[in-house]
Amino acid sequence: MSSSLDTANLATIKALWPSVFPDIKLTAPKLLLSGDEYDTWRVRDMVVKFPKSEADADKLHISVAIRDELVSRIGEIVPGVVAVGKTTKEFPWKAVAYERARGCPGQEPEGPMVRPKPWARTALAKNIAETLTKVHTMPAAKAKSAGIKPLKVDLDTGIDPGEGAVAWARKVAGDAVDTFLISPLSSTAGSAGKAVVCHADLKGEHIFVSEDGTRVTALIDWADMVIADPAVDFAGLVIWLGPSFAREVIAAYKGPADEGTLDRAVFLARAGLLDYCEAVLEGRETGSRGIIGPQLAAAFSD
Repeated sequence: MSSSLDTANLATIKALWPSVFPDIKLTAPKLLLSGDEYDTWRVRDMVVKFPKSEADADKLHISVAIRDELVSRIGEIVPGVVAVGKTTKEFPWKAVAYERARGCPGQEPEGPMVRPKPWARTALAKNIAETLTKVHTMPAAKAKSAGIKPLKVDLDTGIDPGEGAVAWARKVAGDAVDTFLISPLSSTAGSAGKAVVCHADLKGEHIFVSEDGTRVTALIDWADMVIADPAVDFAGLVIWLGPSFAREVIAAYKGPADEGTLDRAVFLARAGLLDYCEAVLEGRETGSRGIIGPQLAAAFSD
């Protein structure tokens, strides 16, 4: 079930707001992103997500349900929930208003990425490793009680991206794309690792860092959480700052990594990006080309 309302439209938001968030004044609304799952607005010092389907709303509220447990582990880098919206006849799902994240986004909506200086990068890798260790060692039972589900990681090397996706990736990353397609998964990758609680969408645009680039100030968008191989989260870091950064993080990580974790993360990042490129070209996804280009460059780097 999906809504016929266009919540990316300002007039729609103005009409819905008084009944969805009756205790919050609508001030200076600005559309940040219209995606496949949510329309995201900035309202004053808040970020408000309007789900586009019942399934999207369910994911959003699982992230609300698990927030207190996350905060007990990693602190206030998980943005606070300001309000959960009311349902209406016109809009049958609950929107959620969050505090705005503090710090600088790891990747801007237009595409540019934060690239920490070498001395800051080392500190940032250790900080992220500490954070992921705490998330990944959350008891699975607590995650399941909030509605987070297991995910079987797909390590099938029989990937067959369309010609358009391959051409797009080659234009950005060159011969590294063909090298990957010939031999996509290292022999040292092994099978999927021990399942842990994962953020599962840990890309640059969801990681906010301090001005000096040494620490995480916010992690946003927890709606895709799953219980899976920790390589799922390290794959997001590959997409952000490349395999070498993910390697630094894994070296400082105290969770259940194995010698094949990085190899699996690189495979998931590259295969996932090629698949996403194809979906964008075919109109099945609405991803920003400005964001995807730098992600391809990072994922196919050394």
